[in-house]
Amino acid sequence: MPAVDVSGQAPWQTLPLADDVGPLNGTSVRGDVELFALVYAITVGAVLASMLAYILAQYVDVFLFHWIKRKTRGEHHWLRKNGGTIVSQGVDSVTVSLVTFGAAIVAGDMARVLGLMLSNYLFSYVQP
Repeated sequence: MPAVDVSGQAPWQTLPLADDVGPLNGTSVRGDVELFALVYAITVGAVLASMLAYILAQYVDVFLFHWIKRKTRGEHHWLRKNGGTIVSQGVDSVTVSLVTFGAAIVAGDMARVLGLMLSNYLFSYVQP
């Protein structure tokens, strides 16, 4: 279905932009933007980042689990289970942030991306 013109939408359905925004699809958005269109434009990158992060994190988790098992001669199950998970969650957080917000790093906003990485990593341990 064709989209409703931005001028005819409810105020909560649009976002007034102070500066131009460049979504991952290579376009430039300015003025008022429909929220659904903006979210849809960044969804593909976020999904690909999530899939790549999952694959890398699972590989790291399994590798560390077996490596710690060899080093502890099969003992300390808690260490290999939790150690691998803690490290692999860091790999997941870093990968998702780097792939999803790589354009921000190229633009020189590394501090904000580092903040996202850290908050993503910490949030994974705070949630119930």
